[in-house]
Amino acid sequence: MGKGDIKAKVKFLNLKGQLDAGVKKEMARILARSLPRVAIGIKTRLKIVVRDLIHDSRAYGSIYAGTLRAELGIPDPFSIESIIETWVNNIEVSVIEDTIKIGILEEDYSDVLLLAEASYSTEKGVVIEWLKWLLTEGAKTLVFDYVFRDNRPRNSRTGTGIMVKKVGKSWQVPSEFRSIGDNNFATRALESLELLLDDIVRQEATKGIR
Repeated sequence: MGKGDIKAKVKFLNLKGQLDAGVKKEMARILARSLPRVAIGIKTRLKIVVRDLIHDSRAYGSIYAGTLRAELGIPDPFSIESIIETWVNNIEVSVIEDTIKIGILEEDYSDVLLLAEASYSTEKGVVIEWLKWLLTEGAKTLVFDYVFRDNRPRNSRTGTGIMVKKVGKSWQVPSEFRSIGDNNFATRALESLELLLDDIVRQEATKGIR
């Protein structure tokens, strides 16, 4: 769902031939003049919807206080909020002629992968790029000769488990949360967005011609 991938063509909004050509032309003129305001309304609505969809996802709950937080060792679960807000604030809605273009996520995720919250350093100075692992690394082996133990040891960063040495073993992102090609926890959370988008565009465009 890269920037500019979604286009919403806004024209007559279900007029279905019920109005004569002169009225249609006038409404199209009014709507075209109103598109910048319509775009603002769409962006405002999208920010709320995108935030809610990610908050409602299984991955969010797991990053906040579940398997992913434990296995990735994320020290501060509130890190995910900064990432979500960056996505929300970087939503783009622009008008090109009679088309509204909408962009939700950067294709390379550079806007969030560069955030301080997207990684952390262990006590041994090893940088753990946990967000990159979730968004782009798929089933790649990420930790060699270690396995995760959910036994709540005192020296656990999260208090929920720890990586322990196990020669010949390895660790990958839990299968239900792995990225598969361009499909990852963020794009999966937004899968229903295009269905919601049609209603959002129509509702905001209708406001524009009142």
